[in-house]
Amino acid sequence: MEEGEHLSDSLVRESQEEVCLNIQSEDAELAHVMHRLDDPVSGGSERLNFFFRVCRYEGEPKNGEPHKCDELAWFPLDALPENTIPYIRAALGYIRSGGTFSEL
Repeated sequence: MEEGEHLSDSLVRESQEEVCLNIQSEDAELAHVMHRLDDPVSGGSERLNFFFRVCRYEGEPKNGEPHKCDELAWFPLDALPENTIPYIRAALGYIRSGGTFSEL
């Protein structure tokens, strides 16, 4: 999130920037919240991550940040690539099992 930005506005902006999709905030629902401490991916800082399920979007998904992301592709949840970031893998597992909050 940018300073002074609402979470829903961040979701819309980041979706456009990172995967080149146009979404409306009303087409997304909060799926999971994760609180992370001392995560090496974020340089050891504390993070609060919000994961959304989007039911409708416009455009075709594309890798909008190739300098940050190796590849953008669809994978079955039980066959994620080996290089999936660990907290992302964990969050997807929690979402799949119906968990709405986790701490790492």
